[in-house]
Amino acid sequence: MINKYIVIGFISFYIAITLLVGMMASVKRQNIEMYFLAGRRLGPVMLAFSFSATAMSGLLFFGFSGMFFESGLQNLWLLISSGIVGILLCYYLVSKKIRLYSERTGALTVIELLKNRYGDSERYLARITAMIIIVSTVLYVSGQLIAMAKLMDIFIGLPYETSIIIFASVIVTYTVMGGFKAVCWTDVFQGISMVLACLLVGSVVWRINSGFSQLWLNMTIINQSDSQFYISPFATPSNILLGVTLFLGDGIMSWIGQPTLMTRYMSLRKIGDFGQAKKLSVLFQMILFAGVVLASFHMRTQYFEASMLPMGEDMETVFIQFFLTYMNPLLGGVVLGGIIAAIISTADSLIILASSIWANDIYGSKNQHATPEKLIWVSKITTLLIGLIVVLISFNIHTVLLVAWTGWTMLGIVGVPLIVGMYWKRATLRGAICAEIAGVATLILWVAFDLTGKLSIFYAFPAGVVSYLSIFLVSWFDKSPPDYIQQEIADLNRNYEYESKARI
Repeated sequence: MINKYIVIGFISFYIAITLLVGMMASVKRQNIEMYFLAGRRLGPVMLAFSFSATAMSGLLFFGFSGMFFESGLQNLWLLISSGIVGILLCYYLVSKKIRLYSERTGALTVIELLKNRYGDSERYLARITAMIIIVSTVLYVSGQLIAMAKLMDIFIGLPYETSIIIFASVIVTYTVMGGFKAVCWTDVFQGISMVLACLLVGSVVWRINSGFSQLWLNMTIINQSDSQFYISPFATPSNILLGVTLFLGDGIMSWIGQPTLMTRYMSLRKIGDFGQAKKLSVLFQMILFAGVVLASFHMRTQYFEASMLPMGEDMETVFIQFFLTYMNPLLGGVVLGGIIAAIISTADSLIILASSIWANDIYGSKNQHATPEKLIWVSKITTLLIGLIVVLISFNIHTVLLVAWTGWTMLGIVGVPLIVGMYWKRATLRGAICAEIAGVATLILWVAFDLTGKLSIFYAFPAGVVSYLSIFLVSWFDKSPPDYIQQEIADLNRNYEYESKARI
């Protein structure tokens, strides 16, 4: 058993590092671009770590680990899409265009990108997008705090509510102090911790099983006694349907549409750095998924049912229980740091996204004479308010997977108008508005009536399909966008004119 004082020591060290980063970032005078986009000076290594630390979180270490423990390789679709395919498509289809267009138009946030692309002078699309992002942020960050509370309860018996208050305070404090720069620097520290944690877990599983062949043999034995634990993603037609819709809906549509990842593309120092960042991101993602999957499978081969788990039957804590059972105190503390890193890194990224949107795009649009310093202070106050709302919601919800994954999917819908708009000059403002409203409405209905369980179609797929169909159909029958917008998109897709006017 890991000594709780060692755990407390690692937690204290981690909190001290994150607060120190925030203080260092706050010392330097920051203009609005520096606070929201780190001055567009991120390098490829920082981008890759920030990308992975933002995308992987409590959803991976708690939600996904429970899925793999329960149903085995049925979830291989998720691993391939979120570990490889979705990331490559993010870089190939989205990153460069977002980076070029944002600098060329002076956009600092995703909403400014939408406003510039669709000529949203009345800010109808901006308000709808802002509300979707803020609601999604609250849901997703609530899931992270729930994961943190579960972790601390298992480790040191810290009360659920106390854990939420402590870590919400840490996240909000260093985000308020340092802005996006602080978030990205802590993402690097967090990303390193996460990768080391999963490498350690993988090596321990290898050592315990003397390789992976024995682990596979044990998994086949579980499959013979439990038909719901699969050793193939093609076991049944319903599994295939669920897997394919999960692959397309979550692994592709949700990934490429994530606004918090778009913010990172916008902050990259130069276009040529995307190639190196892409390779590193895929490498980091594969290491993270491999560690979680191997730990989950090993625990299932040792504890045939959730009720047999050594520290409670909550399957979402199976990854935590793995290293509490098998690792020595020092290594366990390192892994704990990795999990804390995953949770906090995603929470801080989404909070800074939502607060910057409120300050720059909602408050700033109504107070056009507000100084950059005032907008920064509005963003900081918004961060505090979001933190308070998240804490209150987390007190009353105790499941990571559904809350966080629904928020992630909702965020992915926000990106649909941008993705289509960067490629298709005919996309219109009405089409973009309909895409967001129809996509979110479909998602809410699918989740509310549990149609995923009834139809074996993952909710991100119908939400994404409806959103894309809406923007294409409405735009097709709508009046064409202004000529200057169509010309901008035509130039963007030819690349040369934009690249000649941007830092490359």
